[in-house]
Amino acid sequence: MSQALVARVVRTLFDQDDYQVVAARTSDNQEVVLTGRSLRWGAEGFLAAEGRFTQHPRYGRRFEVAQASALSLEALLHDPRFRQIVDESLVSALEMLYEAGHTAYPLEQLAQQSFSEKSLLRHLKNPLVTHRPPLVGLTRAYETELRLTRLLQRRGRGLSLLPPQGHRLSQSQARIFQVFAQGNLATLTGGPGTGKSFTVASLLQSPSLQGKKVALAAPTGKAAKRLEELSGRPALTVHRLLGVYLDQEGQQHFRHHGGNPLEAHLVVVDESSMLDVPTFYALIAAISPFTLLLLVGDPYQLPPVGPGEPFADSLGILPGVHLTEVRRQGQDSPIVRAARLILEGHEPLVNDPENRYRLYLYEARAEEIAAWSVRLYLEARKRFGQVALLTATNTGPLGVLNLNRILQNHLNPSGPGVTVGGGLLARLGDPLVMTRNDYLLELMNGEILTVTHVDTATPALGLEASDGRTFRVEGGSLGYLLHAYAMSVHRSQGSEWPVVIIALHEYQENLLSRELLYTALTRSKERAYIFTTPKALYRCRSTRAGSRQTWLKLPQLWGE
Repeated sequence: MSQALVARVVRTLFDQDDYQVVAARTSDNQEVVLTGRSLRWGAEGFLAAEGRFTQHPRYGRRFEVAQASALSLEALLHDPRFRQIVDESLVSALEMLYEAGHTAYPLEQLAQQSFSEKSLLRHLKNPLVTHRPPLVGLTRAYETELRLTRLLQRRGRGLSLLPPQGHRLSQSQARIFQVFAQGNLATLTGGPGTGKSFTVASLLQSPSLQGKKVALAAPTGKAAKRLEELSGRPALTVHRLLGVYLDQEGQQHFRHHGGNPLEAHLVVVDESSMLDVPTFYALIAAISPFTLLLLVGDPYQLPPVGPGEPFADSLGILPGVHLTEVRRQGQDSPIVRAARLILEGHEPLVNDPENRYRLYLYEARAEEIAAWSVRLYLEARKRFGQVALLTATNTGPLGVLNLNRILQNHLNPSGPGVTVGGGLLARLGDPLVMTRNDYLLELMNGEILTVTHVDTATPALGLEASDGRTFRVEGGSLGYLLHAYAMSVHRSQGSEWPVVIIALHEYQENLLSRELLYTALTRSKERAYIFTTPKALYRCRSTRAGSRQTWLKLPQLWGE
């Protein structure tokens, strides 16, 4: 007898020859392994499936999928199978929305799409649910963001910073010193080429900081390494800066918090748009009123992988500087010009006689786009060394999993290996990316690693991060590693490469947006090439990534 199931895919365990095994979380918050051919899910990872539950000796309880259809968030809320399940528990629905990035959701929209008024009234009495019109959400998310508003409004006065003598800052860039004269929290935002890095470097040269303690951090190891190279000072991941650890029950804690704040006169956090609500809150809580905190980021990039978008939500609250003028070093960059055109909704057609930027626009099948982009990747790798191939989705002919399979066959086809996420063997020298936070190992989501040792007997892998740290990964953690010859645009945030190749197709339309293509383009330092179709490009430039529903967007939250 066929059974119905609605779930959100959280990671791919195996993907080969169109047969997939994925880990998912159902609408009643249960974990289940889905197996089937060509599983498809929507932008937030939701799918509706029909099939049957079985028990597997290796994977345990699993669901054999006979057919599956992709669900967007809106389609999920309208799907009768979802309504039937979650009518018994609003908490389960809010858990799924939270995992999709929304820390709250309009009650009226839920009432129209999913729940009867009677069941809603019953659910709203649950202490795990908070209702502040017009939003409803998980109480734990509400309390975190409420506490965050208190911290953001509690501004102190830290060290007075003087600009370095002979600085070459523009008038707008130099305003960051005036902002810090008014309080200890500030933001610095702007697109590529506007001089954010130059402004930070000049700030760090302030004579007021001589002999003072400065801490630099970024959400991922790759971004921290880049910040270190730009500043000439050591930088850590945000979690390492805060001193993350797990208790005996496996719960995450930070050594630095309100009762034990960071001992620094200035903290600078780059790529702040990547911070989700729990991490952003932990960071703000660890800043004393006497410590200056500068949050640096690009507000036009994609939102964080985790819940909420606290950096974007706080831009209207925290004082700061927004840089708009493209400085001399970026004026002639065709990549910067193309990125700005995309943000404005135009086609990124740029004349570049030096061939540092090209847009290849074809009416083509996804398989053809994949072949052309792989060919250019292999040529560019021989010529330039470091190259990234970025795409929108994990699955399909132009998905991360398929592109990694093709590229590994070209670049590292033989030798002993250990199976990792996606079903590929990780061999000596393969690049891998971490797809979740592992606090025991201090490995963060998005960190790029290189395989240095393969132990097929255990099985286990020896890995090295870009900052020189080494790790041994085994057991279930292997499933959270993916090959990184090709990466999703979401996973690439915080990283940069000399050469970036972007491959997109209209079958990925649920994820295509201005922000996605803009984020992909701005991962490039020197050269960028786009392979796509007219329909996919139109979808990118005509679609804005949906804003997340959060408690921080509720004006009355700031006054409660």
